[in-house]
Amino acid sequence: MALIFLIIGAVFTLAGLRSMKHPAPQINRLNGYRSRRSKKSQAAWDAAQTYSARIYRNTGLGILALSIPVWLINNRELLHFSLTWNLGVSLLFSILPPLLIRLLTETYLKNTFDEDGHHRAHAANIE
Repeated sequence: MALIFLIIGAVFTLAGLRSMKHPAPQINRLNGYRSRRSKKSQAAWDAAQTYSARIYRNTGLGILALSIPVWLINNRELLHFSLTWNLGVSLLFSILPPLLIRLLTETYLKNTFDEDGHHRAHAANIE
């Protein structure tokens, strides 16, 4: 089970680092963080790419930080748990991070950009 957590943590960390280094430059349907709110403007798109990449990386590092001690224990204490419990926890660790990333990124975009995709601070200065 700890190996699964290590793999999940490594995948999220590497995905975040890759997205930080090579964010999707333009709004598209295939690459990058995509949502209705992130596609409202190029500024919202760029902010979503930057913010979600950091959250991906941090989530992956958090999973790694939790799973490395379990892996070092060598799973012996975890063998008495049922397969159902082990699979349930593994699914939880693979489903919750994307939901958390989406929730945090959408909240950030909602607080930073208006409904038309204009930066709130910039829109306040115009009026």
